[in-house]
Amino acid sequence: MAYVIPNSFGWTSRPEPGGTTTSFPWVDVELAGANLVQDPQTAIDSVSYGATTSVTLKDQDPGNIVQGGVYTPDCPFWAWDIETTFDYVANIGVVVEMKLTAAPNVNYQIFVGIYDGTTLSGRYQGMYGAVTCTNGNTGSGRTGVSVSNGDPSAGIHASGGILTATFGFDVANSRPRGVQTQSISNTGPAYGFKTHDIDPTAWTGSAMKGFLAIGAGGSRAGGTFSGIALRHALIPSFS
Repeated sequence: MAYVIPNSFGWTSRPEPGGTTTSFPWVDVELAGANLVQDPQTAIDSVSYGATTSVTLKDQDPGNIVQGGVYTPDCPFWAWDIETTFDYVANIGVVVEMKLTAAPNVNYQIFVGIYDGTTLSGRYQGMYGAVTCTNGNTGSGRTGVSVSNGDPSAGIHASGGILTATFGFDVANSRPRGVQTQSISNTGPAYGFKTHDIDPTAWTGSAMKGFLAIGAGGSRAGGTFSGIALRHALIPSFS
C-alpha cells in the first residue's frame, strides 16, 4: 500500500516493499493577463506573467477577500479552470498550492482556493487557505468571509514559502466542503496549520476554478510578491 508525503513543493508516493513509486498528479498553472478576474481598487501597479508571476501592489488599500457590508471579495483575484464539469464521485479531494520567493514585509494576506467560477457576488461561492506575509498566520475561510486563523508558521517576506490548501467534498450536495491549510515559511523553516469544516453553501453549477488573491484589511504600503508558482491536483478515489 502506497502513502503520500509532502516535500519541498512536491509530493512523492512511497510504496510498501515491492511496490512502485508514482508521482502526485500535479497540474502546473501559468497565469496570464486573461486570468485576472478583478482588481476593482486598481491596486496592481505592475505584473509580470509566465512560469512564475511577480505582482507589485500600490501604496493603498488593495481590498480584501471580504468587503465590509456587501461581503463580495474586492481585492486582486486571479482564476483558472480545474474542471468544467467536476466529478465528485471519481475524486475525493483537490489540492491547490502556491510558492513564492519573496513578499513585502507588509501585513498582506495571500489566498489560494477554489470557487464555482460564477461572477463574484456576496459570499460562500468558494473556500480558501491563507497566509499572512509578515507573521505566517495560517488560516482558512469561505469567499466573502474573513480568515479564521490556526497555528502560524513565520513570515514569508524575506525568503518566501509555500501555501497549500486541500479541499474535501460533500458528494450528496455536489460541492466541496472542508479545507486543510498548511503554510511553510523558508525562514526557519516554520510550519503553520489550520483545519476547518466549512461549507460554501452558495456554490452553484458543475464547474470548479482555482484562484489566487491578495488582500488586506485596510491601506498598506505596497510592494512586490516575487516568483509566484501555482499548481493544483485532483485526488482520485478507488474505481
